[in-house]
Amino acid sequence: MNIYEELGIPTLINAQDSETRLGGSRLPEEIRQKMNEASPYFVKIAELEIKLSERIAQMTNNDSCLITNGASAGLAISVAGCITRGNEKFIQQLPSTDQIPKNEAIMFKAQRNNYDNAIRLSGAKLIEIESNKEDLVSSISRETACIVYFAGDFYESKAIPFLEVVEIAKKFEIPLIVDAAANLPPVSNLWFYTKQGADLVVFSGGKTLRGPQASGLILGKETWINYCRLNSSPNKSIGRPMKVGKEEMIGIFYALDRYLKLDHAKEKKSQENMLDYMIEKIEKSIPDVSLNKIYPAHHGQDYSRLKIEFDDSMRAKFYKNELEKGKNPIIINLSSDSKALIINPLHLEESEVAMIITKLTSLMHTKSK
Repeated sequence: MNIYEELGIPTLINAQDSETRLGGSRLPEEIRQKMNEASPYFVKIAELEIKLSERIAQMTNNDSCLITNGASAGLAISVAGCITRGNEKFIQQLPSTDQIPKNEAIMFKAQRNNYDNAIRLSGAKLIEIESNKEDLVSSISRETACIVYFAGDFYESKAIPFLEVVEIAKKFEIPLIVDAAANLPPVSNLWFYTKQGADLVVFSGGKTLRGPQASGLILGKETWINYCRLNSSPNKSIGRPMKVGKEEMIGIFYALDRYLKLDHAKEKKSQENMLDYMIEKIEKSIPDVSLNKIYPAHHGQDYSRLKIEFDDSMRAKFYKNELEKGKNPIIINLSSDSKALIINPLHLEESEVAMIITKLTSLMHTKSK
């Protein structure tokens, strides 16, 4: 019996994604051990964060780094840094931006999403623009604190290309913040956006990096990272409630170190083999469904997912609901048209793959009778 069973809380099989509401990702054993080693001691938190961030910046080919307690916190702190720019009076004033000269954050209307609350949390006035260069240029004013851009195929397709945004931001000397929370793999994204000209890039620590759920990174230019740090915990600032514990700092550092050392080609091949195996087993049992691998993943990440397509949305919704019932609920995505189940291999183990195949084929046989 595990701790959750003792508490009467069912554990899930995550065939969906690195979702905060599902607990993020699985911490590898070696990361859990490092966090346990960190726990018994007292340290100066600010000193620990700076030392680890310096090493992370070197590891990821970036100028500087700030450890946060998640990507949303990183986004809020990034915007706060661009608003306050080292001014202690302004830092203490947030989230009120009255009398602060630069208090506007520009964002493409088509990229608005559930996470842009973090932008407004800083006190920034959100300026929505249409998806064209003319609107971006005309929206820039003396009050502009930053431009915020959401990375990945899904969001980038809704706005003008990233490099065009970089060009405009540089021309008008406006800091560019990129939310790349879920944009791994490829591992090169850890330095791609900054090398192309972004000033601050936010990543989640609790997704593909497989660090603690309450961890994240801001990577970028030293000046802007320093402004962010002044707005983060343990300083008495708007970021104080977003504190990062010593265990999480150690956890994200070693999780990143592990991720950088992984054989990513081997990881990808293993995931492909997993999906091929599922296709083979399901096809043998249920001949009247369409099974295909879809690539890339939702935000353009470098891995495939399995699409199990039915002739109508009622069947797909039925199977999704049934999979989520029982002793080992299987959490799975529906396609945008609700006619297919989407299986994400990112956090699946072999034993769980067998359970998914068994439960799914059993449901399909039952439904077809």
